[in-house]
Amino acid sequence: MAGLETLVAWIGSADSSNSDKTVAIKKAAVTNAPRANAEAILSGLGLDRWFGEEYLIIGAECDKPKPDPCPYLTACERLGVQLGDCIVFEDSPSGAFVVGILSSQDEATLRSAGCHAVISDFDDARLWKLLNQHQEQQQQPNKASASTPKTASQSSSIAQQQ
Repeated sequence: MAGLETLVAWIGSADSSNSDKTVAIKKAAVTNAPRANAEAILSGLGLDRWFGEEYLIIGAECDKPKPDPCPYLTACERLGVQLGDCIVFEDSPSGAFVVGILSSQDEATLRSAGCHAVISDFDDARLWKLLNQHQEQQQQPNKASASTPKTASQSSSIAQQQ
């Protein structure tokens, strides 16, 4: 998908520029794809190092698969974060602060399902404005709004959190 390499570089830069590792971006991949497929895709994208087995959440391995929130809640539990503090890149409804990706659903469907923003791909200027706002908030934590998520993410869905 267009812009994915830029997003990955931004996350890597944010991770490496934070000397205080408590603010590094936490990441999990959440998908309904079979584990072998998800692992192959992440490996092909060079993202397998981010997740390992613990942070690759497979819907069929949870009590209920997506669109039920169970896989996202499992990811949050493993990451030690609250769902409301995450941003999820997703092409279907999820229940978290979601940046919808236009692929299998149209913008109206994604927005009606609760997406807070909708992008066409990872080159979309709206994404970078959102990420830069979150990065600024991360640097000034006492000015961050409690209702605004603190970080960002990607895959069939990758929940990221600081």
